Amino acid sequence: MPATGEETISPEFLEKPAAEISDTEEADGAQREAITRSKALKDGLYDYMFSRLHTHADTSISYNDNIYLLHKKTGDVIPTVRPGVSLLLGSKDLRVSGRPRSYCEIDAGYATDYYIRARLNHNNPYATINIQGVGPRYRVRLSNYFLKAQQPAQVINSGEPGLVGYQMNITNLGFEYIRGRARLLIGYKRNEKDYTGSYKTTNSILDQGLNVTASINPSITPKTTFFFEYEYGTFDYYKAPNNLGDFAYHYFWIGAKGKLLKKIYGVVKAGEELRRADPTGELKNAFVIRGDLFYIYSKKLRFSMHLARENWAATNRSQGFNTAYIVSLRGIWDFNPQLTFTCGAKYEYDSYESTGKHDNTCGPFLIRFDYKVNKFTTIGAEYNFTRRDSTRADCKYNNSNIIGRMGMVF
Repeated sequence: MPATGEETISPEFLEKPAAEISDTEEADGAQREAITRSKALKDGLYDYMFSRLHTHADTSISYNDNIYLLHKKTGDVIPTVRPGVSLLLGSKDLRVSGRPRSYCEIDAGYATDYYIRARLNHNNPYATINIQGVGPRYRVRLSNYFLKAQQPAQVINSGEPGLVGYQMNITNLGFEYIRGRARLLIGYKRNEKDYTGSYKTTNSILDQGLNVTASINPSITPKTTFFFEYEYGTFDYYKAPNNLGDFAYHYFWIGAKGKLLKKIYGVVKAGEELRRADPTGELKNAFVIRGDLFYIYSKKLRFSMHLARENWAATNRSQGFNTAYIVSLRGIWDFNPQLTFTCGAKYEYDSYESTGKHDNTCGPFLIRFDYKVNKFTTIGAEYNFTRRDSTRADCKYNNSNIIGRMGMVF
């Protein structure tokens, strides 16, 4: 017997001719061989699991010069620790076969924010799961994201200091059938955001719906897919005592995705939204457009752009709907395999139809770098700035953040 205590098959037993092996010896040998196989399988499973199970920790320290987003600023230094654990079964790497593959990805952890001056310390747990199953002619996807967090009260109630807590849960389920160059996707989404305290009845929302997308990839444009999409959903202030402000909506989209021009990729779609308000049954329609474009200038330099004209429900049920115009730009430069620079800008204008008021938001404008020290550790720094002028919330403020961070994966 070896010093390690591992079960092995006796060399003497293996060397005996078959005719000389008794029934007892044969049973004993079979049992030992089964133990060896079982242990090898168990060790292999452990190795498989632990090679894909990783702990990670992100730490940062930031200075926020306006933590309440008010005209009269209150600044604070905020150290943050974000430990977590992740597990990936299967592979998401398309470079292996060039096709989507089946996988299961789980990530969970929490963020702890420490405010040096203000008494606002809090722990925010999160959990995500992404599952994809791929067959010869189908693909099934399931994702769920849970987050507990806080946001400045000023965002939903003009002039109020402090933070408002909420928890959010987003679920997506989709089934895609593939037949040659044609695809049919049927999906379901559910987005729940539950506020605490006095904001529970006025701001807690439940948005859920079904969508059907039919697409085709013509042979004359093999890298571009054209599609038609229909979406039906309901938007409810589900903790409110009545259904005032609730509505049902229909979206009709046409669009294209994939390679749109020589070096431009992405998705662009335009359509019509039809909305029926509760409890009056009043119908309204609006033109909507969304675009996410990516320009590959070189192997090291790439740009992205998001454009949208959207109709949204306001943050507070008493404020009705708003039309949002959004433009955001981002550039990423891989200076070398270790160092990456990122810069970005965003502008958003929101117009509230029921009150004639607006939000005018410039930013965040950001500059950031990330440096990969080794395969386990990444460090980085960021500066971002936002300016907002709102007649809806009767506020005008600037907000700057300076952030230093370090992330580790084990």
